[in-house]
Amino acid sequence: MTTVALTLVQEVDDPRMSLPFVPVEINGVELEALVDSGAGRTQVVDRPGLIVRDSATKDSVGAFGVPMQSIGRSVVSCRLAGIDAGAVEVDIVSSDLPRHFNVIGQDVLAQFRCMYRLADGVMTLDPEPPVHTHPIHLGTRHHIYLEATWKDVNTAASAVFDTGASVTVVNERFAALHHELFTPEGTQTGADVTGHSVQTQMAIMRAPCILGEQLTEALVAIVDLSAANRTLDRPMDLILGWTLLKQADWYIDHPGRRAACLPFGK
Repeated sequence: MTTVALTLVQEVDDPRMSLPFVPVEINGVELEALVDSGAGRTQVVDRPGLIVRDSATKDSVGAFGVPMQSIGRSVVSCRLAGIDAGAVEVDIVSSDLPRHFNVIGQDVLAQFRCMYRLADGVMTLDPEPPVHTHPIHLGTRHHIYLEATWKDVNTAASAVFDTGASVTVVNERFAALHHELFTPEGTQTGADVTGHSVQTQMAIMRAPCILGEQLTEALVAIVDLSAANRTLDRPMDLILGWTLLKQADWYIDHPGRRAACLPFGK
C-alpha cells in the first residue's frame, strides 16, 4: 500500500471546481501530472530526451468532440508515487502547452487498486479493500462505468468516473429527456482535456445514488457528448467530475473490476 499526496488546483473562474495532480517520473524526470481516470492514454508535454516516433495521432477526442492533437508517441519508463509502472507508450504534445497537459491516464492507473480521497488530496495505491464492493464495467480504454439513479425517477444513467474533469458533465440529450433533474444556473466557458473551450450551460443536478450510496446535488455542465460517445464502446450519459466526486471517497479495483463509494461519516 502506497499513499501519495495530491496537489489540488482550483479553477480560476470557479472555486467550486478543482483538479488533482500527482508526482510522477517519466524517463527519470520528476514532474506533476493530472490524475485523469477519464483518459485512456497517458500524455506528456514534449521535453528534451523524449524520442518521438510515429506521426501525429487523432485517435481520441475531448468532451466537446475535438480530436486530441499529439505530435507523436514515445515509449517511456514511468514511476507513479515511487512505484514502477513499467514501459508505457504515451502521447507527446507540444512543449508550448501548460503543465496540466501532463496526464496520467488509465493505461497506468488501471494497473492498480486505487482509493481516491479527493477532498483530502490523497490517493492510495493497492489499499485494503472496503468490506462491500460492487461490480463495474471497464471500457475498451479502461474507462470506469458506474450507474447513477435518482429517487422517484425511472431512469439509470451510464456514468464514467473521471478524476480529470473539474466539473460533472451531462450529455445534453440526457438532460433534455430528464429536465426535472436539473435547475439551470447560467453559462460558463468550459475547457476539455484538448484545451478546446466553449460556452456551456450550467445547472444544479439533483442528488444521485451511485454504487448504492446516496450523494448530494452537484454543479454540472450540459454538453453534447455525441462525438465523444462515437469513439467509445459504451455511450456516456454523465461524466462524473470533481463537483460530485469530492462528496465521497472512491475505491476502484481495476484488475478485479470492483468499486465502492464511501460517503463521509459512514
